[in-house]
Amino acid sequence: MAFFTITVTPDLPPEDHRRAVRAGPPAVSSRSDSAALLKRAGFDVVSETDVTDRYLDTARAWIEARDRHRTELEGDGGTTLVEEQRDKRAAVDAIGAGWLRRQLLTAVPHR
Repeated sequence: MAFFTITVTPDLPPEDHRRAVRAGPPAVSSRSDSAALLKRAGFDVVSETDVTDRYLDTARAWIEARDRHRTELEGDGGTTLVEEQRDKRAAVDAIGAGWLRRQLLTAVPHR
């Protein structure tokens, strides 16, 4: 199995942890380490690769693309582009501050 996950950087001061949780995706609030969860589920973690730099590049590119296509996106009706862009910028700030990280994990069933 292989998957990407976004997590809050471990051992942050409480205020930074709260900011990271607010800026990250919904499931980021878990305090459990992904590798530990995999092991409890019966998997051996083969590798953990930090891809946070690419995550930051991607998050910035999403903001830029949405800004470029603002007119089309605003015409979509019920979307609140301004709020969404504000949230995306908060995520970029959290990634840049080192509060959020993205990892590629690979694991195999325990033998």
